[in-house]
Amino acid sequence: EVAQISLGVLQSEDGQPSDAAIALADGIRHLLVDEFQDTSRRQHELLRRLVAAWPEREGRTCFVVGDPMQSIYFFRDADAELFPRVRDLGLEIADSEPLRFDFVALQANFRTAPGLVDQTNRLFQPIFAAPDGGGIAFSAAQAARADAGRTDRRFALHLEFVLQPSRGENAEGTASIGTETAAHLPLAELIDLIRDHLPRVEQARQASQRGEDAKYRIAVLGRTRNVLAPVAQALHEAAIPFRAVDLEKLADRPEIVDALSLARALLNPEDRVAWLGVLRAPWCGLALDDLHRLVSDDSESLREQPVPDLLADRLSFLSAEGRSAAQRVLRATTSARDLRKTLPNASLGTWLEQVWLRLGGADCVDSTARANLDLLWSCLDKLPHGEQDLLGPALSSALEKLTAQPDPAASSECGVQLMTIHKAKGLEFEVVIVPGLEARCGKPARSLLSWLERGVAPGEGAGPAGDADEITEFLIAPVQSKGADRGSAKKWVDEVRRRREAQEERRILYVAATRAREELHLFARPAYKIGEDGEPTLCEPANSLLATAWPALEGQVRARFDEWKEEQQARKAEPSELESIAAVAEDNALSMQLSLPSTVIRRLPPDYAIAQNARWAFDSSQRDLGVAASLSRLYQRHEGGLISRALGRAVHALLQELARLRVTQEWDPARSALAQCKPRVGAELRAVGVGPTQADQIAGEALELALKAANDPSGQWILSPHAEAASEACWTGAIDGALRSVRVDRVFRAGFTPHSEEGDCWWIIDYKTAHDDLPDPSKAIPRLRELFAAQLEAYAAVLRNLHGKDASIRAGLYYPRMALLDWWDI
Repeated sequence: EVAQISLGVLQSEDGQPSDAAIALADGIRHLLVDEFQDTSRRQHELLRRLVAAWPEREGRTCFVVGDPMQSIYFFRDADAELFPRVRDLGLEIADSEPLRFDFVALQANFRTAPGLVDQTNRLFQPIFAAPDGGGIAFSAAQAARADAGRTDRRFALHLEFVLQPSRGENAEGTASIGTETAAHLPLAELIDLIRDHLPRVEQARQASQRGEDAKYRIAVLGRTRNVLAPVAQALHEAAIPFRAVDLEKLADRPEIVDALSLARALLNPEDRVAWLGVLRAPWCGLALDDLHRLVSDDSESLREQPVPDLLADRLSFLSAEGRSAAQRVLRATTSARDLRKTLPNASLGTWLEQVWLRLGGADCVDSTARANLDLLWSCLDKLPHGEQDLLGPALSSALEKLTAQPDPAASSECGVQLMTIHKAKGLEFEVVIVPGLEARCGKPARSLLSWLERGVAPGEGAGPAGDADEITEFLIAPVQSKGADRGSAKKWVDEVRRRREAQEERRILYVAATRAREELHLFARPAYKIGEDGEPTLCEPANSLLATAWPALEGQVRARFDEWKEEQQARKAEPSELESIAAVAEDNALSMQLSLPSTVIRRLPPDYAIAQNARWAFDSSQRDLGVAASLSRLYQRHEGGLISRALGRAVHALLQELARLRVTQEWDPARSALAQCKPRVGAELRAVGVGPTQADQIAGEALELALKAANDPSGQWILSPHAEAASEACWTGAIDGALRSVRVDRVFRAGFTPHSEEGDCWWIIDYKTAHDDLPDPSKAIPRLRELFAAQLEAYAAVLRNLHGKDASIRAGLYYPRMALLDWWDI
């Protein structure tokens, strides 16, 4: 997009460089373009026009670097033809000589072991040489590193032959047809291969912990995400930690599904599907029999009864284990309502996490799932309208952009990593595994217009005035009406695009292979069919990486297929024996179906004690974690959704302005001047994404709260001038050995009790915009103090670092809505 905008600016109507282009280019002495093989024709044109605008070329340089064999971004309009054209013809400039380059071929490979370099050269020489009507020529690499004395093989082709389904048969069970069958990859062999390398991973990890520069990375690179999904599942089942880069959708993770069911159940007692999900989740894990006893009654009154009430009424019908788990759920959901009343401004994610902790959710997940849930809490915190967005499209839209977090037990330097080949470009790994070579790449979607850009030979282009300035022609072919022939133009354009995509497939495979430093393993499941004579015949692959590699691998695959056929014939049993084996297998399968055990579910033990396994906001023992840990936790998460945060910021800004006005004015003129700030506050709210109408409402509410504080004796005392007073003060200091930065709403020196002016006591005041409709403020305030005490203690720790450990400090929470100051000695 930047290139498109710039092209119109850099050239005037007569085709000459514009004034803007000349002014811009005059300040550029040296141009450096990396990854030049991935440039599009728009980007190439941008570079041409910049160079064309140079007032003189003397003393200016242009340097481009790239590898055309690694051009794999055709879907982003990258054109692999540009690199050889610039190499041979230079950068062609309108009405001027081309800017020619001195070409230097870089062939030394410092990454890969010599044995694997030789294997890669032999593998890709025939692949790039295959006739296809053009493309990039192969350039062999030369090893430039030592082989470390290894004699075992560096390259391995892992094959499993599968029967091709007959036409019309469901492709399930045939991994050679379509990416949707990637789940049938030979995962056992792949997992065993990874497990064999884990000792080296552990050695590298231990060496790295000792401060040594040690790495051992195993990469599983897939052409598509569909190929990698079953590999990820198999690694989970094998308990092998791994990092999946942008592979797994966050919303698909089971812990996220459970958490969202909890949120929907809490917000809607009538949502039976969500409540059944809560009761089935690991923190409760009700058996199907218990769920049946709970909701199977056909009476109309029970069918209409909310699940929480139903659960309380029918608790005695459940099994002993189910009763214990259900009681824990009831306690947690009851406390959720109390928590909502006490902390009305708490954001959705913050509130939901507290309920999840009380259910025992933290003991139901591993470190990876915990990281995913932290991402969910933050996502829920940022929903513009909080609870309203939970049931609307806003949540789905937010989750669509998020992927599951990698396992913390697997680092990027030591461990297993899963990613697509495109993501792996530019990286390197000790071992590279490429599964699913046989998986089809998929057909391009049918479009109304087929278009193509291609270069024209020198002297054949036609610029706006008929001159030979243009080096690119743009071809467009529309789709024909329904029932009509596709048309020769569209057929030709589509064919050229398919040929370019096929050429890029070889480069994609080359990128995957050249990521390996020590070993390269290719996994494929070639298909075969049974001929009329009953003999199996190998099928030639199509539209896959295996088809791309066929010129190099065909001989090896066919030789292995012949060996496989001989093994099958040697093992072939008599027909009667086969029939008996089939009959026994059928009987066993039937008996297994009849005797299948009930579904195994994960759940907390019956004697699980939540008070010993989780801490939540009301737990004052959180301060035992240390000041630095408490501060880190407080600043990791924020309170309130977009609207409540916007109101809080507006109130803080107005109170800060009121304190500033009081330095020079009395209360009445200060209040009048403050009222003039409402338009400015509304503008600031709109700048952070709040709509105009809502911004005006929030600004008005914030002004009312600030004026309420201006008329409250405690508010007046806090905001009046004091010794060393400051609003929104930023401090940085060492806390428990870590450097921390804090922002304090109001700090000043005064007496040792509120409303006293003279004294040498420091006051740290934090504003909290809680609702004024709390059922019993006298009971709620102490619990709110427990919630925020760690935050103010952290402030006090930094203040004592600045003014001495013996400084007298008072902490205060001021609630503008309730016109109430809660204070204590720290």
